[in-house]
This record gives sequence, structure tokens and C-alpha cells, in this order.
Amino acid sequence: MSEKIAIKPELVIPDLVAADSQDAIRQLGEALVSAGYAKGSYIDVVLEREKSYPTGIEFPLCGVAMPHGEPDDVLDAAIAIGRCANPVPFKRMEDFSQEVGVRLVAMLAVADPTGHLDVLGKLIAAFSDEETCAALLSSDDPATIAKVVDDAINGGVTMNHMEQALSEKRAAGRKIFVGYFPLGDPAMGDQVERVGEFIADGVDVLELGIPYENPALDGAVVSASMARALEVTTAAAAMDSIAELRTAYPDACLQIMCYYETIEAMGIEAFCEHAAAVGADGVLAPNVPDEAKPALAEALDRAGLLQPLFVPVDLADEDVASFAKAGRGYMFLQAQEGKTGPRDGVSPRVEGNVDRLREAGATAALCAGFGISKPQQIKDLMAMGADGVIVGSSIIDAVIAGDSREYISSLRAALD
Repeated sequence: MSEKIAIKPELVIPDLVAADSQDAIRQLGEALVSAGYAKGSYIDVVLEREKSYPTGIEFPLCGVAMPHGEPDDVLDAAIAIGRCANPVPFKRMEDFSQEVGVRLVAMLAVADPTGHLDVLGKLIAAFSDEETCAALLSSDDPATIAKVVDDAINGGVTMNHMEQALSEKRAAGRKIFVGYFPLGDPAMGDQVERVGEFIADGVDVLELGIPYENPALDGAVVSASMARALEVTTAAAAMDSIAELRTAYPDACLQIMCYYETIEAMGIEAFCEHAAAVGADGVLAPNVPDEAKPALAEALDRAGLLQPLFVPVDLADEDVASFAKAGRGYMFLQAQEGKTGPRDGVSPRVEGNVDRLREAGATAALCAGFGISKPQQIKDLMAMGADGVIVGSSIIDAVIAGDSREYISSLRAALD
């Protein structure tokens, strides 16, 4: 983010009384206009955008909304903050059928056409922190509220740390354990508690699966899990639940795993904005069509999100260099052909793919997945030079069987 964002006491309404979301936006917009940060027309721009792309998000302490618009009517970068005296209903981000009772409204006026994603990420990092959020809710002083937000936006607060975390783990000699966690599946039990068990038992990256009705790459276990989830939730609501995980585990690596159709349905820009807002560190979609890859990569980058790359087991020679150059955080090396699900053995081609990617200059962790369920498979992959593994279906089976803690610990031991 290159521009300094003005957050001043005159842009804070500590006891905002609003009849609805439009009223709240108008009042905050008038503060921006009066202070010289936006033209009067900007209010209408934001109101119109909120109709198509609502910004309400539910966090553990309160509901938050971050309305904003295109930069054409912005004169200088600023944020107006409203602390609502009573919850104001905003439509939920990416789920127009639901509303969120919002206590904190941050209206952005950002002149940089791509800078709003970075600002949104920093705002959500602040709102995700319970101590920071509590300070905003409890203070009646506009100067105090402005300083809390200013420290978050202009003081270097960042949300995405997965690349740094994985780099530090590898520097310490730790192999990377990526564990799949299906969001919204009632068979997983209490989501926050279960994720805590995964982390305690040695999972380094939580690969958070967004349910989808046609999971073509997944086998019976994951497909059944997604079907259970869709009986009780939606893709958008599953994404919203990441915010609760981020609050509970601020240092965790939380990465979305989804099908491209989910991204496409929401819109690439809106999806990336939503993912950053709820606290995800990255997004992996294994079936992105070639024509959509540049737009998705650019949107994820603007949002500060990593994009772990999916490397097929039949990696073509002409693709090695591009994978090696673009890989960040970790790369998902397909260990076997076919769909996900427990199987025996691993493809010997993994070793060749590891060697070719390393020779081409890959610096990201090379983690193998698909069909991995046994400690011996993990040991074989480590002998092939892999930096870690990705395990999914068998973990779900273990949770349902009631022995997931022992099972995950046994996989961690095989890595170590």
C-alpha cells in the first residue's frame, strides 16, 4: 500500500445512530465529504456498490461492515469510522439472504484502485483481534478510536503470514504437515475445538475445504463430507466461519481449498476480498482454467493472499520453470493419479518432479498429497525429497471413527 490513509477524530462518529445500512453509509460519507476526502457523489457510488457487493461480516465480538467504492470520486485516502449505538442491519458479504447486526462500520475512500484490498486486510486483522475490537467498542473518545484504527492501517499490521511461517519452519528443519479440514461438516464436531486439536497434534497448515456440490476431483470421503456440509450451510457461510478460526488461532496458517466454480460464482475480485476479510492466508483451487489463471493470481496478490500451486503428477517439461518461479509458501504435488482418497503406495514420479522443480529454482516447500494415509507412504515421500505431505480423506475418516488425535500424531511422527 503506497498511500497514507487518513484516520482522524473528525472522521469518527462514536455513537452512530442509523436506521439502516444506507443511513449509516450516508452519515459516514458526509463526514468524508465535509473533511475534503471525497466528492459528494462518492456516497451514491458506495450505496450502489453495497447493493451488489454487501460488506457485512460477523465476528466473535460484533458485526463489522466496510463499505467502499471506486476511486473516481475520492479526493484523498481516508477512512470514516462509525461505532453504532445499536446494531445496524447490513447484508452479509456474499450471502444476500442474511443480515448481520453491525456495531462497527469502516467506510473506505481509497484513491489507489487496488489499494482497498490491502486496507481491508489490515482492517480485518484489527477487527479479528479481540483486544483491539474491544477497545473500539468501549471507547467514547473519537481520538482514541482514530488512533487504534490508524495504528492498524498505517502501522504495518498484516494478516497473511503463511509464507513466513513455513519458511521459518523449514529453516528449523521441520517437515510441513498440511491437514485438510472440511468447513461446515457436522461430522467434524465443534469446528474451533477440532481445529485446535489438529494444530496441537502437529498440523502446520489447515487446508480449509469449502463445500461444493460437484467435487469432481475428490473421492467418496470428501464428497460425502461436502454433501453433509451443504445440508446445513452454504459456501459463503463456510467462508465466514474462517473468521472465528482466525480469532481463536491468530498464529495459525489458514488456507482455503475450493473449486474454481465457487470463486467464479462469487466473482474473482469479490471472492478474494471475502477471503482476505475473514482472515485466510491463501487460496488453492486445483481446477482453475488457463484463461482465468492470470486474473485470479493478480486478485489474490492484491489481496495479500498466497496461492499454493497444484502440480499434477504428470508435470510437463515445458511447465516446470513456470511452476518453480511462481510457487510461494508451498506447492501441492499430486502424489498419485485419480481422485483423492486413501490408497496404497505413491507414484515414483514424485521424486522426479521434486528434482526438476528444485533444479529450476523452486524455493517453496514441495508437499505431496492425494491418496496419502499411512506413515510408510510419508516416509517414502520424505525419501523422495518432499518437504512435507498433504492428508485429507483419512483424517476425516479418523475423526468419524473417534481416533483422530492418535492418527494425526502418528502421521506427524512419520514426518519427524
